[in-house]
Amino acid sequence: MRSYTAAMPQLLAVVLLLLGGSVPLQAAADTLRIGGTGAALGMMNRLAAAYRSETAGAEIEVLPSLGSSGSLRALAEGAIDIAVSARALKPKEAEAGLRAAPLSRTPFVMVTSRQDAQPLAAAALAGLYADPKATWSDGTPLRVILRPQSDSDSAFLERHFDGMAKALAKARQRAEVPMAKTDQENIRLATRIDGSLTTATLTQVVSENAAVTVVTLDGVAPTLENLESGRYPFFKELVIARRVDAGPSVLAFLAFVDSPQGRQILRDSGNLPPR
Repeated sequence: MRSYTAAMPQLLAVVLLLLGGSVPLQAAADTLRIGGTGAALGMMNRLAAAYRSETAGAEIEVLPSLGSSGSLRALAEGAIDIAVSARALKPKEAEAGLRAAPLSRTPFVMVTSRQDAQPLAAAALAGLYADPKATWSDGTPLRVILRPQSDSDSAFLERHFDGMAKALAKARQRAEVPMAKTDQENIRLATRIDGSLTTATLTQVVSENAAVTVVTLDGVAPTLENLESGRYPFFKELVIARRVDAGPSVLAFLAFVDSPQGRQILRDSGNLPPR
């Protein structure tokens, strides 16, 4: 395992800066560190736990959410060993020595605190976000939760749902609409706010055992079976990245992720592994 203790203390500072100083500097030098988009943390924790049980002496730390771009920056600087991103590498990231491979597809979902949530029409979502008096079909107030404009969930909504760009702009002008900065904060708010409606991924809901209800869109439940058959059209693609000079311990973990056991963990965590 490559060691960063002597040569790169400043690289750990990158992670500290991104996480607001929450990473202990005394972490073991030979620990394999994984960072990434918050949606993938539960899944990566499951993979790490399985790998530890199969590999004598393996030490893996899954860091709190760095986001896709933050984790790729940390990976390029050598502060972490593996990054999980909700987007492909940019040319500059590849030029910096990063390499990425497809990890999984996971349904992009709408979730709510309501246990009896009625199905929604995809074409109606923009109107629900834009209307300060929006309700569920039974008249219960519907309260949307926003993500930052730069977040991949916001971009996904604008790209796949008609009228969503204008609807999100209107919602951001309303002081009462909460803004969740991370995937984990988003789920926490979704569970606490009555009548909530927000975005998520199936992998986060499943792997974190989130106490939310996944909403059916256009009469189709966002299951892996419906995603695989093409009936459910909304999904995010996750990639897993390493440095071009990654050491044997990194490559061994990546091989485990792509093994039959690793691929089953992905599927059990709400993901379709690459074909």
